[in-house]
Amino acid sequence: MEYVPAAGTVIWRYMKLNSFLELLSGHLVQTRIDVLHDAAEGAFGHKHITFAPQMLERLGFNGKQTDAAEVIRRARTYAAATYWFEFEERESYGMWNVYGRSGESVAIETTVGALREVLSRDGEARIERMRYEPMRGEIDNVHALFFHKRREYKEEREIRSVQVYDSPIAGTIVDQRLSLDDLNSLMKRIILAPDSRQTFIEAVKRIVESVFAYEKRRFAGEICASALDQDLIPQRTWVSEGHE
Repeated sequence: MEYVPAAGTVIWRYMKLNSFLELLSGHLVQTRIDVLHDAAEGAFGHKHITFAPQMLERLGFNGKQTDAAEVIRRARTYAAATYWFEFEERESYGMWNVYGRSGESVAIETTVGALREVLSRDGEARIERMRYEPMRGEIDNVHALFFHKRREYKEEREIRSVQVYDSPIAGTIVDQRLSLDDLNSLMKRIILAPDSRQTFIEAVKRIVESVFAYEKRRFAGEICASALDQDLIPQRTWVSEGHE
C-alpha cells in the first residue's frame, strides 16, 4: 500500500456542529496528541523499536537511549494532528455515529492536496494513511510514531495529518487561522448527517451563506444531504381504529 496518498485523494472529516462552527469561523484546530487520553497513541509496537539519536536529541534526551515509554509520552506533547477518513464509494453510517452524530452533525469533504496546502504554512505537516500494524525497528523522527494504529480500527481507513514542533506545544490545541479563500479551497462539499431534519439543513445553509456574505463573498462548494438518506421509504404512521 502507498502510505502517502496522492494530492487528489478525497478525504472526509465527520464532525459535531461545534467543531464545524469553529472551522467555518476560520479556525482549523489541530489537537495535541497527549490530550486525546489514548494510551495507544504512539505506543503500538513500542516494545520492538529503538530511537535514532537525532530523534532523541530533538526531544531533549541528549541523544541517549532511554525508556521507550518516557520518549513516547514526551513526543505526544510535541505533535498535533487532525483526523480524516478516505472516501471511495460511500460514506459510513458507523463513522457518523462515532465522530459526528446522526441528524446533528456534518462532514467536510476535501482533498489531501488542499489540506496539505493549508497546514504546510506552519511547518512540516505529514499527511499519510494509517498503518494498522505495530511499529518495528529504528524510529528516526517523531512523525513516524503516530501513523500506527491497532488492527481493530482498520475499517476506518483513517488518513491523518501530523505536525511536529520544535518544543512542547503550550496549549491543548494548535489554532491555525483560515481566510474565506482558504475555506473555499478546503471545503469542497459540506454534507449533512443522515436523518437530519429539514430545519437543521436550512439552518446550516443559512449560517454558511451568512459567514461568506459578511465579506461579500459566496461559498464555492456544495452543501448536500447524506447519500444514506436516499432510497428510503418512511414508516407509515398508524392511526388507531376509530381515531382517523
